[in-house]
This record gives sequence, C-alpha cells and structure tokens, in this order.
Amino acid sequence: MDLDEIVQGEMSPDSGGKRVAPMKTADEGAKDVLPGGTIALRVYWGRFPAGQWILPFTVGSPVETSTAVFVSIGESISPGSVTAGTLVGGATLTVDNVGTPRRGQIDVGITVDWGSPIAVQLNYLIVPAP
Repeated sequence: MDLDEIVQGEMSPDSGGKRVAPMKTADEGAKDVLPGGTIALRVYWGRFPAGQWILPFTVGSPVETSTAVFVSIGESISPGSVTAGTLVGGATLTVDNVGTPRRGQIDVGITVDWGSPIAVQLNYLIVPAP
C-alpha cells in the first residue's frame, strides 16, 4: 500500500450507507499473544477521508461469533508504522461498533470527522470465549 494513498471504499447494501474499506488480515499488523490466549493487535489501515466506514478484518482462529473484541482508534504518528504509536490531535475519530459476524472475522464501524484524509490505526484486544 502506498502510504499517501487515500482509502477508497465501496458502498454495500448491508452497510447502512457506510463505505466498506478493503479487507485486511492479521498478517498486516503487530501481534502479541497474552496469557490465556488473549491476542493484542495493532493495524495501520491507511488514510481515510471524512465519513462513516466499516473495516472488515480477517483474523482466523480464535475469533468465534462469541469472542469478546475490544477496539480503540487513533491517528497514526507515522503512517504505515504500527510501532510509532498514535496521537490525540484535532480530528475526531470514533469506534461506533464492533461485530464478529462470522468465524475469523471482526467488523469495526468507525467515523472520521476531519477536513482532510487522516492516517488511522486500530488496536484490537481479542479475548477468547471461556
């Protein structure tokens, strides 16, 4: 991915008017496995223009429809780098909802409220069902 490229999304009839970003996989992020099988991931998604988006993410095992998933969003300090961290700037970035619609997939609804495309990364905490 060209780090200056702006993410282009497709409208989907099931998205409620939100644009759907291209699918990403767990191989595209920094991953740590914690005690008990909990997984922490940080993924750089790209530069997003203002609007509502759905970000589909294929993780594979251990994500089941009953898996608890927690997500935070931030503006990337260094676009493309998941180790540089995020900053709290002037843009409003929100996680609207998180779903596990099928085995191995996490969908995250986000809203970007900023006048120009902004570098976005998401942090995922995946807690397997007991």
